[in-house]
This record gives sequence, structure tokens and C-alpha cells, in this order.
Amino acid sequence: MRSKHIGSSLDSFLEEAGIKDEVYLKAKKTVLVDQIRRLMDKRKITKAGSRSTGSSTRTTRGSHWRPFRRRPAHSKRTSRW
Repeated sequence: MRSKHIGSSLDSFLEEAGIKDEVYLKAKKTVLVDQIRRLMDKRKITKAGSRSTGSSTRTTRGSHWRPFRRRPAHSKRTSRW
């Protein structure tokens, strides 16, 4: 009995075209976005509401916080050690 499928699989086709990783990444992102949307609908959360309730680094540390701020070249640092 002959196979009803003609040609290669989708995986091998995408691999030959060199886009398999891109397609799989896009599919994973799409699934994740769909899951988030369903959860937001279930909990009746809007995009605007989710922004205001979340804590971000800017609100907890302040917008002026810079972890690796360098001193200006003209300032001299004296060592106490």
C-alpha cells in the first residue's frame, strides 16, 4: 500500500530552507502570547491595568538609578586605605 503523504516532512522542508529555528521561535511566541491573553481574560485584567499593578525596577529603584555610573575623568578619588 502506498503512503498517502507525498514528499518530505515539514521539519525537513523548513530545515532545507534554513528557517526552521525562526519558525519554531515564532510559534512558541505565538503560543505564549495566546496563553497570556487567555489568562488575562480569565482574570479580567486589561493591558493598562497590568501596567499599573506591576512593580518595575524604575519604580522601586527610581529612574535616576545607574548601577555602573563612572566618575568623570576630572574628579580625583583619594584612597583611605
